[in-house]
Amino acid sequence: MIFTPDSPPPTAAEARELIVHLAERYVPGVRELPGSTDLADHGLGSIELMSLTSQLRAHGCDLTFIDLIDAPSIEAWVALLTRGAVT
Repeated sequence: MIFTPDSPPPTAAEARELIVHLAERYVPGVRELPGSTDLADHGLGSIELMSLTSQLRAHGCDLTFIDLIDAPSIEAWVALLTRGAVT
């Protein structure tokens, strides 16, 4: 799923699916965790977060490393994306 500036912001379900799909590489079992879970407590370190940031940007998501590290949860990232953080 690639987002473009011409497309509407993703729905919460679309944003969650993309984030979870990409985060599964770094946080095994992320699909089963509550959305508010701090992923840093489940093995998501700064190196993994930098890689995840790059992958999200490749999908058209205008998020930075700082955006993700400030609130390392699926719920927080979905909120950022559904607000229109798309390039």
